[in-house]
Amino acid sequence: GGDVGATTLLAQGDDVVSIYGASLGGLALLATSDFDQNPQLWRSDGTVAGTAPLKQHLTLPDYISPIGDIALFTDAQNPLWRTDGTVEGTRIVRKWRDGPNGSTVLLRVTTVGTQVFFIVSSVYGIGAELWVSDGTKRGTRLVRDIRRGPRDSGVSRLTPDGRRLVFI
Repeated sequence: GGDVGATTLLAQGDDVVSIYGASLGGLALLATSDFDQNPQLWRSDGTVAGTAPLKQHLTLPDYISPIGDIALFTDAQNPLWRTDGTVEGTRIVRKWRDGPNGSTVLLRVTTVGTQVFFIVSSVYGIGAELWVSDGTKRGTRLVRDIRRGPRDSGVSRLTPDGRRLVFI
């Protein structure tokens, strides 16, 4: 019905698809994959000169979740990452050791205010449980071992409710 604007090709590669995107201040953050050759996280200010990869050679970047002036994202090799939109400010917050059932995976990332809640599966000794992070190593912790011991808690349906998280 009105002006749509212009479309500009900012970056190009073989079989590259954008999986996830989020805004961080005046930047767009994009997780891309070229089918396991070089998945990466990009930043763009909307110009060709301002579009560049922040982190290359990830496994599969996922769940880009802005909180305040940073964004958290996950990778299929199980670390939780943070970025402030710069190469220098893109780093691992925490990595979990694989549990007895194999690979550890971060699931159902849900933003509530300035924190991100998520489920970490297969953590050695506690099973799949609910975790929270504020983007710092110290502020990334287990909320509670709901089903004590190595069995999974079965936490699901993470839903923000104002400044709280509601779940089953």
